Amino acid sequence: MAQQVGCAAVTIKQFESGQRRPSRQIAELLATCLAIPADERDAFIRAARTTPTSDPSATLPAEAVGTPRQLPIPPTPLIGREQVLALLQTRLLHPDLRLLTLLGPPGVGKTRLGIQLAANVGDSFTDGVVFVSLAPVREADQVMIAIGRALGYQEGAGHELLARLQRSLRRQKLLLVLDNFEHVPEAAPLVGELLSAAPHLKVLATSRTPLHLYGEQEVVVSPLALPPLHALPALAELAGYPAVALFMARAQAISDSVKLDQTNLHAVAELCHRLDGLPLAIELAAGRIRLLTPQMLLDRIQNRRHLLTSGASDLPARHQTLWNAIDWSYTLLSEAERWVLRQLAVFAGGWTLEAAEAILEQATSAPDVAQFNATPPPLLDSMTTLVSQSLVAADTHRGSARYHLLESIREYALDRLTECDEANQARRHHAEYYFSLAETSELHSIQESVWMDRLEQEHENLQIALAWMVEHAPERLVRLADDLGWFWQVRGYVSEGRRWLESALARAQDIPKFDHARVLSMIGFLAREMGDLAIAQTMLEESLRLFQQIGDIGKQAGTLNALAMVALSRGDTVTTDRLASQSATLFRLIGLELEVTGSLLLIGDAAYLMHDYERAEAAYTEGLRLAQEGGKTRSAIYRIIRLGRIALVKGASDQAVTQVVKGLSLSRQTNNIWGVIMALAGLASVAVVLDNPTLATRLLAAIDALLTRFGTRLWPVDHAEYERTMTAVRAQIDEAMFKSEWTAGHTLALDQIIEEAMAFSVRA
Repeated sequence: MAQQVGCAAVTIKQFESGQRRPSRQIAELLATCLAIPADERDAFIRAARTTPTSDPSATLPAEAVGTPRQLPIPPTPLIGREQVLALLQTRLLHPDLRLLTLLGPPGVGKTRLGIQLAANVGDSFTDGVVFVSLAPVREADQVMIAIGRALGYQEGAGHELLARLQRSLRRQKLLLVLDNFEHVPEAAPLVGELLSAAPHLKVLATSRTPLHLYGEQEVVVSPLALPPLHALPALAELAGYPAVALFMARAQAISDSVKLDQTNLHAVAELCHRLDGLPLAIELAAGRIRLLTPQMLLDRIQNRRHLLTSGASDLPARHQTLWNAIDWSYTLLSEAERWVLRQLAVFAGGWTLEAAEAILEQATSAPDVAQFNATPPPLLDSMTTLVSQSLVAADTHRGSARYHLLESIREYALDRLTECDEANQARRHHAEYYFSLAETSELHSIQESVWMDRLEQEHENLQIALAWMVEHAPERLVRLADDLGWFWQVRGYVSEGRRWLESALARAQDIPKFDHARVLSMIGFLAREMGDLAIAQTMLEESLRLFQQIGDIGKQAGTLNALAMVALSRGDTVTTDRLASQSATLFRLIGLELEVTGSLLLIGDAAYLMHDYERAEAAYTEGLRLAQEGGKTRSAIYRIIRLGRIALVKGASDQAVTQVVKGLSLSRQTNNIWGVIMALAGLASVAVVLDNPTLATRLLAAIDALLTRFGTRLWPVDHAEYERTMTAVRAQIDEAMFKSEWTAGHTLALDQIIEEAMAFSVRA
């Protein structure tokens, strides 16, 4: 049967490329072609239609931009949940149901069941399914940020995220899967507000406790069905019990020599009972089958019965079973392997082998670290053991290996870390590593995008490290202002970065004047990005005063540039020109010619808004030359697009198209969303000039959608051109046509709108 379903899945992909699941008609056709017996036909069709493909776009809303969170693809089929799945599908698709919450103890399989349920009903949601893991979230105010980022949004620029999500989701028919909600019950009212604003939105939540919202339907996910021990069924019937079927499936995946027969059926049945039918506990047990027979596994449980029937007295009863199941797996490790597992618990969101090696090396060399009865084995050996025993998960599908702990196992290991009095040292070593990573990042080099991606991948670890620094070493965090500030701004963590820096500044004592000036400057920069111009002005002016006292000319120049940006945001072009010119003079005075590019962009923008196009063109051209000579692709993109605008003003539409399309192409290659927005705005202006108002409308709508998702605003130059183009468009087409094209532009995926813009540029 498994081979047939696998064959069907391949065939289905060939027939329906891009869909998450095949139609029933195709599944029935395949059943006929494969000569599936009549009594197995329905099971085959159901299994084939619930086999997910690996197409990431299949689970994303059509208009998604950025990096929306796709529905995870489970590595193994779901076993023993067919009846409950059918019931849940009916409930979830009922027109009156808005919120369905899967409840149950840890390890019962709520997440796995929720993922399969979402995959099964995904075709019923025209805007797709979006998955949000709340396991790493510990504060209610971070839940909307997690939901926003899963939907492809970014923070920033003074927009309130909840309101933005409400506006965006109002017309969408979307299924939002919120996993592990029990960490943040205080955030439930925010989910209620989303549901109230979006009539076609449905939420599927997994949690240990209800959300207590009006209209919520709760479903308790029970453990897998177990065979009766007092009257054990015959072998064939026993194999059909879900708990036994799961154990055997996972055991046979590890060793195909394992068979359920008369010699082990009693041990397997009792083992499943001892594990209370909890899927995670069963899978952990099956993971040891390479070393231990079912009877040996059962003997170990019987010899350690207290580990499976009791736990910490302050834990709820439903938690003790899983806690003890994990504890049992923990005891199967050597002392050194247990130590490694405890140290790995400090990571959040996964880790690389390099990070683990660095932290464990620090731990073993620390003078006060607990001594072992045996020397720790090489990390690679320990990791191999932990992965093989399902305690550490390995992801090797993205070109480089990354590892993580299941959340329940991580929590267990963290408790053991504390009990062994190792937590403080481990957290310090973790913070030291990620402090060093941020400190040595090359965010202002030609490797900028590589480092941005790396810090993004380590975002959760950075949060933990920064929390430790705020408490134990705020002075060191202050020194990271320049290193992380650019990352926070570009990747949409503006409010988060500002919060970290303000907390560190409040705790730090006797910090050097230079560090004080740097952190004030970065807080001011981030405040400007959030639209808090008054605070930005105050912070930057104080920073400038301190840099002047120190005599650091380069920092003075950079701060003058930031103040010029504040002035430009206020529409004060005269002050912008004056401050940016002062900045350029200071940079040149100390030979930092490449840094002049930022000043020249501001000078050019101020001149453009004052209609001094000759001066604007000269500033953009000089800035482009410096950026290209210095290998600054991101900086070059903005100047290229700006020069396209100048060409359009001069009436050279062909040259304008060439310049703007070049900027769009480079932005697409470097995943530079800000360049994409600027280029689309430029092409919209060209489209109006070339009498194509319908395309211009779609481009303007796409820009509006991007700005909403990323929570930002157009720069003054781009905003002025956007408004000018909008006015021209409204004068050229009627209201009905405008609404139609605007809707189309809002619903097109980012790649689609870029392709349409590029096609227009060829025709133009």
